Amino acid sequence: MNDIEHQYSEYTWDAPGFFSIVLQGPIFSSNVNEIANACIHWRRLFPQAEIIISISNKNLSFNINPSEYSDDSNVNDSTKGLFDILGVKKIEEYSDKIVISKGALQLPPIKSDSDKLNHCNMQIQAAKDGLNAVTGKYVLRIRNDIIFLDRQFLNQYEENVDRERGDAAYFTKRILISWLFTLNPYTLERLPLHISDWFNLGPTEDVRKLWNVPEMTLADAVHYRAHHHMKHSNAREKQFNTRLAVEQHVAFNCFSPQFPDLILNYHNDLTNVERAMDILLDNFVLCDLIKANCVFEKYRIDFDSLEKKYHCLTPADWDQLVSSRQKDYKTILANKISGQHIFLVKKFRLRSAIYYIFRKLKRIW
Repeated sequence: MNDIEHQYSEYTWDAPGFFSIVLQGPIFSSNVNEIANACIHWRRLFPQAEIIISISNKNLSFNINPSEYSDDSNVNDSTKGLFDILGVKKIEEYSDKIVISKGALQLPPIKSDSDKLNHCNMQIQAAKDGLNAVTGKYVLRIRNDIIFLDRQFLNQYEENVDRERGDAAYFTKRILISWLFTLNPYTLERLPLHISDWFNLGPTEDVRKLWNVPEMTLADAVHYRAHHHMKHSNAREKQFNTRLAVEQHVAFNCFSPQFPDLILNYHNDLTNVERAMDILLDNFVLCDLIKANCVFEKYRIDFDSLEKKYHCLTPADWDQLVSSRQKDYKTILANKISGQHIFLVKKFRLRSAIYYIFRKLKRIW
């Protein structure tokens, strides 16, 4: 889009009051400088945007009011150990609002092969609190450890947001999301509506709808501690403790009231997988992270991963599926399997067999 076209575009990203950015996630002494640098970066990239910091970890010893700290002598040792004062000052200087989430309890681990606690409810609450503070017409809600180096991601949104939609359209406009961890439900982990939650770009009213969902219950969080996985489950799907993956929990609770025919009783429930695909295609755009110059160090190795390109829906997959709405999704996606992908599938099956044997032995021991 040239400068003249952009001048008359409805997407006036630099107009005061049009665009808000919510940086969501925890802040610790170990990452406060990283978050401060990200905040400065977003301000330089969007001088007129409303920048909101939504902090998901409610720590009672955390008083984010750097104006009280004229120098280190006014800060006790315990606070020094928790937060870097300069980083906190920069966060306040370069953001417009700082929202400390009402907080939520952590839940037991999502998968049986990990001891990491489930932060689903903290994420939901921080998203709600951050989005409630937004005044802009459009919003980018994004993890505070992800940045885009430039504004190219906006072009991807504008170029694809108005593509033809079907009867599963719920939002007023599509929302831009990451292709990584937007799963292909016909491959390694058959999880319909597993829609990446790294970031959302779209009309504020729509992004709020996406996150206006209830918390995950303890019963759902430990569902497979008391229930057997379905017989068709593979080894990777059997790793889940939760009835639904976190991404599925958010998406299903958003869309199910609008689409009574949508069924997702457990994480690899394929009863309405085609309807789930309709919802994905009609309400989202998948962002090409490399073209968008996205920086996310934790997952950078996955940006070019052949396995992830098979395991997830790529922007190219999305483009083809949106253009072929009357065709069988499963057949279209099956056609993308190359020799390398076949090797990856065989590798996955071997790992699954080893994992299955290990679990059996662990139970015996």
